Amino acid sequence: MLCALFALIAICSFTAAGAAEKGKAVHVGWYESSYNSTDQNGRRSGYAYEYQLKLSAYTGWNLEYVTGSWPELMQKLMNGDIDLMSDVSHTPEREAYMLFPDLPMGTEEYYIFTAPGNTEITPGMPATLNGKKVGANKSSLQLELTDAEIFDAETARHFTEDDRMALSMDHPYVFFEDVPDAAGNQRQFQTTKLKYIDDAGRLCLLGMCEDITDKVRMQRENVSTKEAYEKARNAGLVYTRIAQTLARGYTDLFYVNLETEEYIEYATDSENSMVKERSRGGRFFDQYKVNIEKYVFADDREAFLRCMSRDALLDALERNKTIIMTYRRMTNGKPAYVTMKISHMEDDHRFIVVGVSDVDEQVKQQRAAERMAEERTLFTRENVLAAVERNGIFSLSYRLKLGDRRSHVQIKAAMVEEKEGARMIVGINDIDSSVRQEEEYARRLTQAKRMANIDALTG
Repeated sequence: MLCALFALIAICSFTAAGAAEKGKAVHVGWYESSYNSTDQNGRRSGYAYEYQLKLSAYTGWNLEYVTGSWPELMQKLMNGDIDLMSDVSHTPEREAYMLFPDLPMGTEEYYIFTAPGNTEITPGMPATLNGKKVGANKSSLQLELTDAEIFDAETARHFTEDDRMALSMDHPYVFFEDVPDAAGNQRQFQTTKLKYIDDAGRLCLLGMCEDITDKVRMQRENVSTKEAYEKARNAGLVYTRIAQTLARGYTDLFYVNLETEEYIEYATDSENSMVKERSRGGRFFDQYKVNIEKYVFADDREAFLRCMSRDALLDALERNKTIIMTYRRMTNGKPAYVTMKISHMEDDHRFIVVGVSDVDEQVKQQRAAERMAEERTLFTRENVLAAVERNGIFSLSYRLKLGDRRSHVQIKAAMVEEKEGARMIVGINDIDSSVRQEEEYARRLTQAKRMANIDALTG
């Protein structure tokens, strides 16, 4: 009797027990693997998870995850308890009670692993596996199936011819061939087949297949590959340093997924000026609304809410690649000017980057310069004489810089008649204390009104 054991490349698919309507809940099997992983905070990630999110974006499905082991979830899929599951090999038997997509989600390569201290099994020498026991997951092997039952007719004929050649030889049969992968790309494989007699006296065939595409390419292009690697590595380092340097200008950085509203918050490390992850979370836009009372100055809240409305933001980003807004953020109970810059990721518009930078000193200096320019235009001979003739007196309040200190003063001018004729008298008054008292009074009045509104709302 002839039996064969192969290290095969399995085509893996998403499989569904039935079609789901748009907007309906779709129950998805979740098991920990290289395709599905859950971190210590319960956040899901992995190739299959991202694949499922992409599917839900196109179909409108609401995904609900059901946790279990692979065999448990496979049974639930067959029973109709879940609707969707990843990493399921496509077989004719499973087609009877499962739906498979036209395109696979990917491929898997299977390997035989040995203990580090094992010296009896040698890589590249299949004969050293004679008499050894190989462990595998329960219910994961397709046993006692011929090539014709597993593969299409042409592939089965090809494998049968190779098997006959290997059985006719007294040494390992090694050959190379080009095989297209699931995406149609040509890959180079080295196959080794060796006949042996098992413990029951049966003539068996051991086959091993290795993808050597990258190995061959690197052997052929060793020098150019090394140069390309060094160039890419150096370019990557330059881009990273540029990004780190530019990011230092921001007090806060957010990387936001517009589809899920999950975000990652970054901040600049005060010790080494490197940008590091600070926190992760969800419901990005809702979080901004919740914190607006705490972090945004009262007079700027309405404009801030308009800017951070999700629909308005997306509409603005469609028209402009970048949105910039300056507002006052409350820090230690005091307002300070900041600028918020929002941009789409260049290569993926599902994500935006939100950067907040401190511009308080620049804005205040700019506004002070504008006031000084305005005061200079007001205090001219023509303006003073016109105001005196119109009102009998000219008056202008401004801030006077005395060393490092700025003090509020008021200049007044009026005409008086003397023996020699009309004369103008100009005087400067120190009104700093009274102005500051009025500002403090206004601040407390605004705070009292805000507290009164909160009390009215909360009862």
